[in-house]
Amino acid sequence: MRSKSKVLLVSRSLPPTPTGSAIIVDNLSRAFTREEMILTGKEPPGGLPRDRDPDLPAVIAVESSRVWSIRGRGNHHLAILRAPLLIPRLVRLIRKEGCRAVIGVYPDAAYLFAAWAASRRTETRFFPYFHNTYRECQRPGMLRTFARWLQPRVFRDAAHVFTMSAGISALYDRLYPGQFSHSPLLHSFNETIPAFREPQVRSEPVLAFSGNVNGSCLEAARRLFAMAGQIPGARVQFFTGASERELADLGVWTRNARRTCLPRQQLLPALEECDVLLLPHGFSGTFHPIEYETIFPTKTIEYLISGRPILAHSPPGAFLTRFLKEHDCALVVDAPDPAAVRAGLERLLRDADLRARLVRRALKTAEPFHISRVAAHFREVVQNGGPTPA
Repeated sequence: MRSKSKVLLVSRSLPPTPTGSAIIVDNLSRAFTREEMILTGKEPPGGLPRDRDPDLPAVIAVESSRVWSIRGRGNHHLAILRAPLLIPRLVRLIRKEGCRAVIGVYPDAAYLFAAWAASRRTETRFFPYFHNTYRECQRPGMLRTFARWLQPRVFRDAAHVFTMSAGISALYDRLYPGQFSHSPLLHSFNETIPAFREPQVRSEPVLAFSGNVNGSCLEAARRLFAMAGQIPGARVQFFTGASERELADLGVWTRNARRTCLPRQQLLPALEECDVLLLPHGFSGTFHPIEYETIFPTKTIEYLISGRPILAHSPPGAFLTRFLKEHDCALVVDAPDPAAVRAGLERLLRDADLRARLVRRALKTAEPFHISRVAAHFREVVQNGGPTPA
């Protein structure tokens, strides 16, 4: 990408925040230089990264970490009122840096709105990047009214729409056939895919989970961890920022559990030292059904490149379930049955051939998510205004 095509990527969550969107944005940015891309959004709680490589895209805050906002996945009630303050700041940044394209990341509607409005004001090309569905999953109320107003305008003015996964793209094909061009811009990783090693299981296996337990996976996680806690000699290992008390309050803490919080560069080696990786995905809960259908958890990519077998507890019909089964890269338990979950865990622990097959397939499945492929697609779309031919 030449400097005259400099991109401003607008995301509320910025590195080094350990959340899904911030990790996705950070990984993508590492394929570009500071002459090609700028990252902007809300200042992380611990401040902007101090040890970031100076050759990488700069991270610039347009909103202080002290600014009050209401929390909630994709539902920042009243936070839309922040957008009028963000728009002129983005406009100044676009003009100062000579940006020719704006990427607006959702799941924060205020930032999506501000990025869209700033691109219109500066007449730059606009590329929304939906990490989750927006209008389709809003409950009745002010936010749905605003989403019904904003999303059609975003689609109308987009040079191209990026989605997090083929699951969201398939939904768009079904709901908006032929109305706009779109393609998945996958969550990427920068590491080299490791060579296959026979996945052994220790006599006291470590069953690991990475990330946060929330409404996207809570009821499935309760079943999965309850059964993991019953495996003789096993230890459940949480890699998460949540405390033991918070995990206990959620109903997922077990007597054989441990927890630690690691930065991503330390997380991957830690996952490689575990025996089985646990991937729960909600069958039901507080999210809209479309969210459960289309969510593709960020941790999935780290799991695929870990070289360890995956046990997924995920509902039939969900994109995640279809993806894992089609690629034969995880043992999937798609019934909300605790006995079936335990049977799956026990099978994975005793069946060496199954573990080897799943790990081989997982390493192969990870290839399209490598940054070299994802960045190539991004460059082709942003430069040429259309997706890379299949």
